[in-house]
Amino acid sequence: MPLLAPGPRVTVVVGTVVDKRATVRNKIKRQLRVDLRQALAKRPLSSSGIAIMVSVKRPILQCSAIARKASLQALLSRSGL
Repeated sequence: MPLLAPGPRVTVVVGTVVDKRATVRNKIKRQLRVDLRQALAKRPLSSSGIAIMVSVKRPILQCSAIARKASLQALLSRSGL
């Protein structure tokens, strides 16, 4: 399957354990996708064959936007991206 856009493929998984309501889970996914897009835009990625999957746990409901972005930055740094 060919990639349609350059850069890494990113997916965010938010299970029903986080929240039973789909609207809440979808909002979390949208927010994290935006944060990831902004964080990855600042990093030089030479390979477009990278696939990133982020699995969200329940404590994300208590995180502020700043804490969420900081944890994503730390996650990307630990992974070498």
